[in-house]
Amino acid sequence: MAVMDEFKEQRAALKNGTFKQKLSYFWYYYKWHTIGSIAALVAVILLIHDIVSQKNEVFYAAMLNSSDLLQDESFAEQFMAYAGIDPNTDTATFDDSLSISFSNLNEITLASAQKLQATIIAGKVDVIVAGDELFENYANDGVAADLRQMLTSEQLAVYEPCLYYVDYVLVEQIAEANYNLDTSFQPKIPDPTKPEQMEDPIPVGIYVDSSKLLNDSYRFGDGDRIVVGFLANSQHTDMSIKFIEFLLGAE
Repeated sequence: MAVMDEFKEQRAALKNGTFKQKLSYFWYYYKWHTIGSIAALVAVILLIHDIVSQKNEVFYAAMLNSSDLLQDESFAEQFMAYAGIDPNTDTATFDDSLSISFSNLNEITLASAQKLQATIIAGKVDVIVAGDELFENYANDGVAADLRQMLTSEQLAVYEPCLYYVDYVLVEQIAEANYNLDTSFQPKIPDPTKPEQMEDPIPVGIYVDSSKLLNDSYRFGDGDRIVVGFLANSQHTDMSIKFIEFLLGAE
């Protein structure tokens, strides 16, 4: 018997069949269509949910070579409460997934460095928080912002004992060497706490290793002191300032 004729006979026989028989028939012939339709519907629902529930990221901190001691979101929640961020519509991100070591260029370092570079270029990163040995690389590469353009003179005066400086003359020399692919250039990095020994000192970071809030929440590698640097292309300078106030308790 032809397949089409068999199909018609089964359809005719089921006109007076039980509900269970009809359900079994439907499932046998149409289960993949049903599964596909349900999967598509679920996908649409999840997409709509993601779009509707997506929160606006109003602050992003790259927490380099750090480990979260609390293993929860209490640090982020405390900052959001301090900064007046509405958790229903907005969020603050503290990304502690980045592990970078310039003395050990393994796959993790390369992947983390690429991710950080991409997020910086995209203007997503507001601050970098790192040990001073690692921060030195980014500070002298011209990534960190001149704090004189971000903070008022009064704010700078408050943080003066904690400022991290780079010599802009050296920053330009490093940029030129990088542009010319001059691997023979070995810069001598001056002490970042002694601007008087620099030709053109620029404050680009703030030491926050005295912050109990930070020390209770995170552990960092690469250096004994922790530094926060604002990004030159940050989209949320106001939140970056609040973050420093949150850590050091200065208004």
